[in-house]
Amino acid sequence: GLRVRNRNGDEWTAYGDGYYLDAKSEPSRTILQQIMQLSADEIYFAYQHGIDPNEGSISEQINNLLPQVVVEGSVNTAPLFLWDSEQQALQCRTDINDLYCYEWTATWWGWTTLAELAEYYQGPLPAKKEALHRALAH
Repeated sequence: GLRVRNRNGDEWTAYGDGYYLDAKSEPSRTILQQIMQLSADEIYFAYQHGIDPNEGSISEQINNLLPQVVVEGSVNTAPLFLWDSEQQALQCRTDINDLYCYEWTATWWGWTTLAELAEYYQGPLPAKKEALHRALAH
């Protein structure tokens, strides 16, 4: 699971879909039910009044409930890739094998990243692929 928090200050561990009915997912289910109810209320308001309720407080209430991943500290693993909206670039974690490395770079290549991951998680590459990997890495 990932530690998340919303704008209301609620913080909890969110788990994947396979854990939806698990007891430890109760906080996620509660927040989700609140969001779904507010969303249904917003649709009903639009039906009743014939106007777009996006200007109202319901949408803001929904936005305040949406979970955001807790980034500070090392409670969550760092994503391998991160979109940098300022540089308009997809960045890669500087140490792809350290799940708690919170440093990214825009200077990376897909094929070398793939080769490094394959080598780390599947062991040394076969001789021909290893030679190609070495040649391409320079």
